[in-house]
Amino acid sequence: MKRALIVGCGSIGRRHAAILDTLDYEVLAYDPFLTDEQRNTIETTNKAISWVASGENGLLRAPSYAFICTPPYLHYHDALLCLKAGVPTFVEKPLCTTYQQAKHLADQADSLGVKLACGYMLRAMPQLQMTKCRLTDYPALAADIWCHWSRPVPATYPWPGVLEETAHEPNIGIFLFGQVKDVEVQLLNEHKAIFTVQHEWCPRVRYELVGDAQNYQ
Repeated sequence: MKRALIVGCGSIGRRHAAILDTLDYEVLAYDPFLTDEQRNTIETTNKAISWVASGENGLLRAPSYAFICTPPYLHYHDALLCLKAGVPTFVEKPLCTTYQQAKHLADQADSLGVKLACGYMLRAMPQLQMTKCRLTDYPALAADIWCHWSRPVPATYPWPGVLEETAHEPNIGIFLFGQVKDVEVQLLNEHKAIFTVQHEWCPRVRYELVGDAQNYQ
């Protein structure tokens, strides 16, 4: 059976686990910050997960890939461990917290002949760059914008769809519309909230968020 190691099982790590499950991978998981109760809860929603005692222990089971989803200050240590074990490694952004650490990881990957990848930055998407250009060229488009929460935008998504991602990644809204000057929150029910945001150069952007909306307060 195909096997992958996930180090760090917060929301991002669990997303990777769910996708790997659909690809018939056994998922070895390690997260030093979780309680037993949290691990049990995760197991009920993702049957593919097998907990290991440490990252080192997971590497002993020869995974095909490793996914580093721990807090950024641990990325360097966790990724280096996987690279030295010869395991192709994907690191959630940011790759490291310093340039020196990032360079050392890249140098290690090159010298060991092991693949190293980092999470994709949405701001680098051609669709997002095009959206910002259109909003700059046609200011009337930015007079009143409605953004819906969505899953990450695939590369083939038509350009208006990129606006949907701003509710999932608020920093994308800042990239497109400028710094936040004022925010109003309307809690419609326990599952839906609407944020009306006055950005630096866009007077009215409404973000609709669906989920556990009370947490957004």
